[in-house]
Amino acid sequence: MVKRLERHIVEDGISNIRILPRKWEDLSPEEVGEHDLVIASYSLSFLDMREALLKMDRLAKRQVILYWFAGVPSWERIRVDLYPRIFGREHVRRALRPDPSIDLFMN
Repeated sequence: MVKRLERHIVEDGISNIRILPRKWEDLSPEEVGEHDLVIASYSLSFLDMREALLKMDRLAKRQVILYWFAGVPSWERIRVDLYPRIFGREHVRRALRPDPSIDLFMN
């Protein structure tokens, strides 16, 4: 995703995007600074979800966009499709949540 974004930045002559290719938890507020917009794409696997989201909120002057999926992700669909061919039996998904396609954030 970063390589594609970098390509679009060059192709479109964009100068106001700063890519921080490190774990969000490892970045200090001083390194990040305030931004108009914070985008997190397929990256919501923080050990401390509450603190990570609060940090995003503190550093975004206007908006935080969380890009995630709904339903069965592509990597899970591949696993379900290939499992019977590899192991000779259907894949049984062990859901940790009642509906694994829904993420719920509570404050």
